[in-house]
Amino acid sequence: PFSRPQDFVSGQTHASTKKNMAIQPMFQGIAAVVLSLAGLASGGRVRGSKSLAPKAPYDCYLKTGADYVGLFHSSQSGRKCMKWLDSEKAEDLAGKPGIGNHAYCRNPGGSKDKPWCFTVDPKVPWEYCDVPECPNEGKPLEPWVAPKGGKSKEAEAKGPCKYDPPKKAKFEKYKDGACLNNRGKTWWLISNKMHKVRSARGCQRKCAALPGTQFFTYWKKTPKDEKLPEDLKGNCGCYRKCVLPEGKKMDSSAVVYKVL
Repeated sequence: PFSRPQDFVSGQTHASTKKNMAIQPMFQGIAAVVLSLAGLASGGRVRGSKSLAPKAPYDCYLKTGADYVGLFHSSQSGRKCMKWLDSEKAEDLAGKPGIGNHAYCRNPGGSKDKPWCFTVDPKVPWEYCDVPECPNEGKPLEPWVAPKGGKSKEAEAKGPCKYDPPKKAKFEKYKDGACLNNRGKTWWLISNKMHKVRSARGCQRKCAALPGTQFFTYWKKTPKDEKLPEDLKGNCGCYRKCVLPEGKKMDSSAVVYKVL
């Protein structure tokens, strides 16, 4: 449904492009619903639950969107976003949180007012994206309370409804060792950042909040390497793809898990 760069000629927009731009918000709304349902299916945390912490929103942005890691990938005019590592600023941006070999909208370092991207249109180097601002400043929504008389006495006695996550396993052991964070400009570590957790389940919960997670590596003992930047010091990494190092001895304290 997104318009193509070739649809823009001499500053004029074709009728088909205008139609695409008009229905884009509808598809983005549908995408947001699908992402929310996917979060529930993967054991995601539910807002309003007292027993589970709320999941950080990623289909909308907070403040300037410096921490936005969502899936919007076209500019507000419908132009296609360029991969960050294909841009002229690739060397300056590589390694910054959220930046990788993808074309999703971001706002690295909060340098602009809201999420944006470089476009593939040479006449328009960059544009803001149509990412919505999070309502209620991203705070968890209050649980819905049934009006008086809306529930039976038996149901009323049980108290408010409570979400029970699925009992089935959310992940399984894949291989011993650790996934590579990157190879050159190609990054598989989501958000280019490691996390500190207490268990493999804690790592899974952390990664469940990041879109695109297929694998995660958990270290029982946090790797000690003083040369690593602060963002890469941790014992939990979330990956969109797991590439294992070749010809190297595997870290005995690290285990790769596959998300089910």
